Amino acid sequence: RNDNSSIPTFRAANNLTYPVNVGRNIARSAAGTHFVLASDIELYPNPNFIPMFLRMIAHPFYQYTLHSPSVYVLPVFEVAEDVSVPVDKAHLLEDLQNGDAIKFHEKICSNCHTVPGYVEWLGVVKDDYTMDIHVTARREGAYASWEPIYVGTKHEPEYDERLSWEGKADKMTQGFIMCILGYDFHVLDNGFLVHRPGIKTIAQANRPHQQAKQWAFIQKTIAREISTLYGDREGCTI
Repeated sequence: RNDNSSIPTFRAANNLTYPVNVGRNIARSAAGTHFVLASDIELYPNPNFIPMFLRMIAHPFYQYTLHSPSVYVLPVFEVAEDVSVPVDKAHLLEDLQNGDAIKFHEKICSNCHTVPGYVEWLGVVKDDYTMDIHVTARREGAYASWEPIYVGTKHEPEYDERLSWEGKADKMTQGFIMCILGYDFHVLDNGFLVHRPGIKTIAQANRPHQQAKQWAFIQKTIAREISTLYGDREGCTI
């Protein structure tokens, strides 16, 4: 149901799952810009992120990233329900220190959203509204389950529209393809996303039947399709 109405939504009335990847693909394809941040509606980028990113990517030093498969990753965080969304990285670090913020899904799937070089990332604080690439990594090894949210273009592989939000792991297959294609994931040092206040618990996120069904479909069907279409690459897994 809608928050402000007793009228059931079409989705609720028909017991439908949420087609999150359909929405992501439509939003990305409809964007009128070259670079696209395919983020979820409840994830808020830090203020001034766009001008900082555009200044960085226009600098000659970072032109090399435009000539190979590359995306630009924003670390993601959650804050407590009674905490305001941080306005800059200094405030985010203060919330983390006070226990008012955690890594996104830290209580559910910490490996899914821990960026490479995270501890060092916490030590980079800038007051001059500049941005740089903190570290460049691949989605492999310790980060084989990584589901990064990033700035890319319309040329990145699409999200698989057969996967639902309820079943989880809805970005895993895209990440698997990007690993096979040799994408570089550039973690930004002064950009981040914060989820709408309220830290989700395991109990709130647990949907065992839908998760098991979707994971089986990913493993038995989608993984084989991807291997047929793109081949295999050592270190790349779903």
